[in-house]
Amino acid sequence: MIFKISPLLGVNDIKFGMSIDEVRARLAAEFHTFNRNLGIGGKEDFLPTDSYQDLGFFCHFTSGGFLEAMDFFPPSRPMLEGVELIGMPVEEGTLLLKRLDPAVAIDSDGVTSDRLSLGFREDMEADEDDPRVGSFFVGRLGYY
Repeated sequence: MIFKISPLLGVNDIKFGMSIDEVRARLAAEFHTFNRNLGIGGKEDFLPTDSYQDLGFFCHFTSGGFLEAMDFFPPSRPMLEGVELIGMPVEEGTLLLKRLDPAVAIDSDGVTSDRLSLGFREDMEADEDDPRVGSFFVGRLGYY
């Protein structure tokens, strides 16, 4: 499934800030819900996440039930600026994000733009001589 990313706004016709019910209605696909732990402390740090494992993505919600981020992995096909992201060489992915935000953070796992609340992680199973983008994430303003 192709997902056209609009930084800070959403993906396809799914917008950050939509309710869980709105997102689920738009996706109309099988999902499994789990609570992700922010690792900070109490019960309030567990936030709902819908896993669309067969389609290759997660929808992360606030404690109030509003969409705040999405993570993509194969077989999903997220696209940014008309470029398919997963599977592209890490070097090309880095250049693409740097063009959009020269202040991207680069670490051993991947590249993140705090300003655009998006980034990618390297495919840890890819050939180390030919690193590839393995997953891509995008969120509302201030999420990352």
